[in-house]
Amino acid sequence: MNAEGGLERRTRDELVPSEFDFEQHVSTLSLGLQSSARSADVLLLPATFGDEHPGGFPELTPDVFGYLREHLPEGVTVEAAVDEEDYAEYSFWSSIEIILPVLLVADLTTIDVVTSLLVAYVKNLLTRERLKDGHVRSNIHVVVSPDGSIALNHAYEGPADTFERAMADLSRHIENRQGTTENREDPCA
Repeated sequence: MNAEGGLERRTRDELVPSEFDFEQHVSTLSLGLQSSARSADVLLLPATFGDEHPGGFPELTPDVFGYLREHLPEGVTVEAAVDEEDYAEYSFWSSIEIILPVLLVADLTTIDVVTSLLVAYVKNLLTRERLKDGHVRSNIHVVVSPDGSIALNHAYEGPADTFERAMADLSRHIENRQGTTENREDPCA
């Protein structure tokens, strides 16, 4: 508890090797969706919200999906990795919690635009809802090796006003990593 009697929130901003098994997840999708999921540059993934909500999407997913589709450059594809009949959405009561869907970014050249769009989306949402501040939860898997064998997971939970810096740091890290071969052993280096 903080001095005002509310729950104290800690900021989490970490970049670690991703343990997400893309092929295992894709194999559970319909054959038609498997193809589009494999070819997508940005893929929205189901998340796990504790034991009671495995494999669902946060309530902002359709809004984020539409925003990315509308604003990503021509030729950059975004898909949701779920068959329509299996789509489950969970909402959590909070006026200031912004839970973004889990993303997999498979094309490194799009990381800057994806992170910029997420920041813009959060700012627009705060403005639209007339909120001064908010708390953001974001989880982005980034494939960093040409064969897809090495991926990073960036997890952020913290104030909306530091989300932009966290996304800029992620983009900068990926940008610095591109073209280097000495960091192949340690994906977070």
